[in-house]
Amino acid sequence: MKKIDARKLSRETQDQMRRLAMNLREQRELTWQEVADVLGVHLSTVLAWSKRYSEQGSEGLKSRTRGRRQASGRTLTLAQEWQLRSILVGQTPNQLQLDFALWNRRAVMQLIKHLYGVEMPIRTVGQYLQRWGYTPQRPTRQALEQNPEAIEHWLEETYPAIVARAKAENATIY
Repeated sequence: MKKIDARKLSRETQDQMRRLAMNLREQRELTWQEVADVLGVHLSTVLAWSKRYSEQGSEGLKSRTRGRRQASGRTLTLAQEWQLRSILVGQTPNQLQLDFALWNRRAVMQLIKHLYGVEMPIRTVGQYLQRWGYTPQRPTRQALEQNPEAIEHWLEETYPAIVARAKAENATIY
């Protein structure tokens, strides 16, 4: 008989299977192997259920939460995260005597080290920022030697002259 993966079943179905296994064993006096065959699970699964049942009673048959707890393993506490987020929204790095004009990962990393004494990798700082809804932004490119007066002259006089000449010669401007 093909075995099923009981982990993929809903919690309610898992609970019913565990109770059914104990009932089959107690009322029908089946062996653990027979119980496993009837339910379509592995013998070791049924034995684990039996051990939990003998140690904890019917409470041991209830499903438990699986996996890590939410926010476990994080470097910063929830209170520290909230404090840091309020600083990012309310102040600039200049106001906090950091050598940055705008907030970026490196600036936040330095702030965390200054406030909490925690050296955090820049990638982890990026994950915190992403979790908080901040996205990396690229600055708009602007030539350093840009002359606003020359641009205005070109837009007001030079370019209209080029357009007029192109129209007179039936030409296309690319």
